[in-house]
Amino acid sequence: MVTLFATGVLGVGSSSSGVSPTPTTIPVSASSLYSRVYKLVVKQLGPGYPNPQRLVALQLSTVRPEGQQPTTTEGGSALSDYRSLYIEYRLLDHPLRSWRLKTAKSEVFTLLKVLYTSGLPIYNVELDGQFMLPDHGKLREERALLAYIDHVTAGTIPWRTWGRDHEGQVWGILPFKSVDPRFA
Repeated sequence: MVTLFATGVLGVGSSSSGVSPTPTTIPVSASSLYSRVYKLVVKQLGPGYPNPQRLVALQLSTVRPEGQQPTTTEGGSALSDYRSLYIEYRLLDHPLRSWRLKTAKSEVFTLLKVLYTSGLPIYNVELDGQFMLPDHGKLREERALLAYIDHVTAGTIPWRTWGRDHEGQVWGILPFKSVDPRFA
């Protein structure tokens, strides 16, 4: 399903919020973009317990819209400059089980906010939250949360003015989100 959104096969309705769907971006090389995104994500996630390294994988891919490939975004930036992100990371284990999902949603919001306010040419973002889940009597690190946001939806959110009190609102408008019931 996420792949269908990412490739543009499934569309998302437009919003009439009046906010431009294309954030202002700064041109950067592919290696520089990877390095800058990596630093932003690692800093935002911070250390975890028992494994302090929370970022598992970071992948940047070129944007491939469905149908005819436009050469520019709605704001006039070259589409070839943008990258779609896939971020796999370890979710925090909140001491209160009932707060795990709340903490995870908060992290989704803060990661998206830091990425979309960075000025970097980020198009779509897929966040894959891993957690130690029970599997046949043993604990295994598995996908516990998946959140996806497309470029158009991200462009309708006033990231710079929205704070933590808007976490639920962002979660609600994500085009795709999934939470393993064993996590929450």
